[in-house]
Amino acid sequence: MMQHRISSSLFLGALLTLGLILTTGSDSASAGSGDTLSRALKLPKASLLVTERGRPVISRHPDWAMVPASTMKILTALPAIDSFGLDHRFHTDFYLGNDDRLRINGYGDPYLVSEELDLIAGALKARGVRKIAGIGTDDSYFDPNLAISGRSSSDNPYDAPVTGLAANFNTVNVINKGGEIRSAETQTPLTPMARRFGQRFGVGTHRVNLEQREKAVRYFGELLNAKLE
Repeated sequence: MMQHRISSSLFLGALLTLGLILTTGSDSASAGSGDTLSRALKLPKASLLVTERGRPVISRHPDWAMVPASTMKILTALPAIDSFGLDHRFHTDFYLGNDDRLRINGYGDPYLVSEELDLIAGALKARGVRKIAGIGTDDSYFDPNLAISGRSSSDNPYDAPVTGLAANFNTVNVINKGGEIRSAETQTPLTPMARRFGQRFGVGTHRVNLEQREKAVRYFGELLNAKLE
């Protein structure tokens, strides 16, 4: 059996940025934090207020009445940085058996978008993979009964299931033109699963989540298969 481990190119960039903004007022800020904060403060439609012991330490338009940002991301980012470290790489393992079946074990890489799957297909080819008789997917690294507090049953992308293997954030982006279904992204082939989702909606462009773990993991296999072809 041939094993391939492919690491994501994701550098936790969003987490790094959040961490730098929050630590800029302390002695632990890294050398690049000033540049990061400067860029954040130049955003034309942004306001920011950071306080320490009730005293403002960073302030930009603090009195503007604006819709709040997704501040839970900050609370999530800080323990993630503390637990993983800034050099953490998510990885996905590929096993090619003697029967030419490809088995994929996922470990929660959040950034397996279509462009990354192109790189994976190229990496597998570079490692000598020329023929595949089938694809098996394994996302058991995550509890199959994983429940996310606050997740609803809407079609919105932010309500997507959380799985160990996830392509395009467990969403599909499709166009329905009077019954003709096609992908809304040039980099993403239309798979059978995506087609079925597109048929459920009316005319227009729809980005929707894949609802359930089983559908999400199956979609990952379908999309990778299309990329390998």
